[in-house]
Amino acid sequence: MPPSSLRGFLAQCKSAFRDSITKSNKLTLVIGNESADLDSLTSAVLWAYVRSHTAPKPTFSNPCIPVVNIPSKDLALRPEFSHLFDEAKVEADQLVTLSDIPLDGSEPRIAPRNLKILLVDHNVLQGELGRVYGDCVRGIIDHHEDEGRHPQTHSGEEPRIIMKCGSCTSLVVEHVRDYWTGIQESSTSSREDSSAHVHLAKWCLASVLIDTVDLGEPNKVTTHDINAAEYLASIVRRCQNPGFNQSMFYQAVKDAKGSLDGVSLQGILRKDYKEWADGGVKLGISSSVKPLGYLVDKAGRERGSGPPTDAFLDGMQAHAKEQNLDIAAVMTASVSDTGEFGRELLVWAFNQQGVDAFNRFAKSSRETLGLEPLPINDQLGLKADGSLQRVAWKQGAVQYSRKKVAPMMRQAAADKS
Repeated sequence: MPPSSLRGFLAQCKSAFRDSITKSNKLTLVIGNESADLDSLTSAVLWAYVRSHTAPKPTFSNPCIPVVNIPSKDLALRPEFSHLFDEAKVEADQLVTLSDIPLDGSEPRIAPRNLKILLVDHNVLQGELGRVYGDCVRGIIDHHEDEGRHPQTHSGEEPRIIMKCGSCTSLVVEHVRDYWTGIQESSTSSREDSSAHVHLAKWCLASVLIDTVDLGEPNKVTTHDINAAEYLASIVRRCQNPGFNQSMFYQAVKDAKGSLDGVSLQGILRKDYKEWADGGVKLGISSSVKPLGYLVDKAGRERGSGPPTDAFLDGMQAHAKEQNLDIAAVMTASVSDTGEFGRELLVWAFNQQGVDAFNRFAKSSRETLGLEPLPINDQLGLKADGSLQRVAWKQGAVQYSRKKVAPMMRQAAADKS
């Protein structure tokens, strides 16, 4: 039986992962998406934890190991992780990350026959992981648009759950709830056992609340989210704090997530980043909880001299070059001093095929998204008319997050007509 504490479980997973690679043992990995946000982390950890404690015998492998789908160095870009890690006494280096998976060389060191992959918070394994191990995907729990890939997941061997809701973690909670309740009921009354469930419940509740704005965003929240939040909060109240204040907890996590003072512009562009390749066009979208003006000012302060706008554009161009992008975009979602929620979208195409895709996107989506050129275009020297190369917009239709905008941009890239 895996350790009952969350810290002990993650440490065991890291050790088992390394041993499996060395000894060519079988591995079951639960992998979140490449933005590696809180939802991906908690979805992976919860499914892996419950599965490891309830796996039937014989099983493909145990423990089931959660993977954070970013390099280990980028964990430091997520202060909300540290906020939750501290109480659980979890160290970032206890997590298995993309840095731990050997992908260099012509032959992968993990033989595909020894690997089973379960996806959470996405339904297509992207990038080098997808190229090498895409055929190893056996199960999916996700809340994004179904891209119809990984046909082997239809076999019934593992769950294939793709449903719209605010947080993927809500779907994982729904899937494992009976098993998790059974683990809690069969656990001893030790403080270590109780604290493991409390910490895991808090991590998962944080994801649900962040993704649904404390269950207050009507365009995101569903009954899946409401039911999951009620269940998770009940664990905290029963095992730790009967007076647990959900809204105060949400605000603390939200404040931690929004703290970017110690993060560089390059870090912000990598912090919540996803990329796709469609129609020969590679698109990358960075999400930011601060507006474009904040990013421009930050870039200027980092450089220390010269126009801040030049520093920002140079930083964006460097990011696009590092990721080998044809189109780079930044989507911001922030609350003004007057309490108004707003979104901005900056898109920059770096070659002709990117420009063509960009113009198709602007033509097909401008009205739907309520796109209006921002005054910052003049400062950045961006073009808002004619053949678009780069432009910053205010997005009037704030209900469209990256989850909805990205498919529009990808369709424009794929559609050559």
